[in-house]
Amino acid sequence: MLKSKVYIETSIPSFYHEVRTEPGMAARRGWTQEWWDERRTDELVTSDAVLDELSRGNHPVKEEALRMFSHWNLWKSLLR
Repeated sequence: MLKSKVYIETSIPSFYHEVRTEPGMAARRGWTQEWWDERRTDELVTSDAVLDELSRGNHPVKEEALRMFSHWNLWKSLLR
């Protein structure tokens, strides 16, 4: 069976580690965590642009968000 290649952009790690407690934010965090846990059979890829965006700023879960990408392939070009 071929693996699906799934491009992960900034919103996935951001919502996965969401710290706001409003009902809408908590729901998005839950949906994202559930989706993420089901993606383990897919080939997950991202780009330097996503890592750069996550590295900027001073958000409370920056290190946790970046750690999600620690074992991944990076797409240098979306044309692959």
